[in-house]
Amino acid sequence: MLNKPIPADRELIIKDNILIKLKLDGRNIIEFANDDFIDLVGYDVYEIISHNFDTIRHPDTPNTIYDYLWENILTKQDTYLIAKFLSKSGAFFWLQIRFELKINEDTNNLENIYLYCSKVDKSHKDYLSKIYSTILNIEKHSSLKVAENYFSGILEEKQQNYTEFIHSFCKD
Repeated sequence: MLNKPIPADRELIIKDNILIKLKLDGRNIIEFANDDFIDLVGYDVYEIISHNFDTIRHPDTPNTIYDYLWENILTKQDTYLIAKFLSKSGAFFWLQIRFELKINEDTNNLENIYLYCSKVDKSHKDYLSKIYSTILNIEKHSSLKVAENYFSGILEEKQQNYTEFIHSFCKD
């Protein structure tokens, strides 16, 4: 098991032309990561393969966001995520991720999750950081359920579901 790095207040900047690709199994375990991902996270490929993708999850991204993401994945819907992640050094980086799901036609089980990741615009990082910070504070001082209700209110106000909301910030 990889030790989760201690977050540092240093951002890694992703180049415009980078397209990071990963393949996870149906349990969120990394099976493949391209060289751009390996370079970004600072782990050697043998260190990161076979570990849970949550290994690089930054504590500044609320559980509420991951709950919405996994709700879509478990109902077998392609979806999106914009989140802050950790490198091996503890430096952080933001990714916008498009999730494509491979479903076994015979069993209807989730076989693989393909992630296509790219840079997040600064204005989107700034906007989402504020929302995520508010949600995190609600999670810490109240409960996950209250935080989910708050985020649900944001979605209702915008008349969007989770995927539509996150996708509105993504460049395809």
